[in-house]
Amino acid sequence: MRSARHWPVRYLWLAVVVGAVASLQPLSAVADAQGSPVITTYPNPVSRPEGITAGPDGALWFTNQGTNSIGRITTAGVITTYTAPSISSPAEITAGPDGNLWFTNYGNNSIGSISTAGVVSNYTGTGINGPSGITAGPDGKLWFTNDGNDSIGSISTTGAVSNYTGTGISGSGGNHGGLRRGPVVHELPQRHDRADHHAGRVARSGWRRLPSAPVAPAGMLIQPG
Repeated sequence: MRSARHWPVRYLWLAVVVGAVASLQPLSAVADAQGSPVITTYPNPVSRPEGITAGPDGALWFTNQGTNSIGRITTAGVITTYTAPSISSPAEITAGPDGNLWFTNYGNNSIGSISTAGVVSNYTGTGINGPSGITAGPDGKLWFTNDGNDSIGSISTTGAVSNYTGTGISGSGGNHGGLRRGPVVHELPQRHDRADHHAGRVARSGWRRLPSAPVAPAGMLIQPG
């Protein structure tokens, strides 16, 4: 058998290529250590994921519009999904002050909550119409946007719903909107149908800026300064 120093050049190149392929995983680890983005994706049962938020249990919770379900994924990539008849085209999701995850049901005009044990509750009320963005407010309530009637809604952790309309609240034309938390516009991803239905660790593209004014807990519109 020939020693490596007597190999033709083409064989030496082949050895280099094979060695590079064999070391792809370590190279990825090196790239991550150097600060370059390393994207990990997780396939089914993830289907048309829309919103995602950190949960109080150390996992990430997300909405699956494709399967009308709520998903939970650990930082190790272990996925659990939860379904219920009341979950319909869930849009955004956020952690609530009560330790539950709260989400908007765009498909049936309701607000849902799910405990970290997977117990789902559903709330309806006057004024909830095409709910989209949702966030926890400083008053202990959940605040959400209504795409269907150009309004802002709030819901207590016991399910009491309030609705506010006023000049400056403008719908998103059928796409999911987002809440503004101050004079600086808060941006959320638009609703898209994507060929690659994976929940990843890198934020998606398709950001947009909403023109509406922020809302105070008492329902008074605050125009940005």
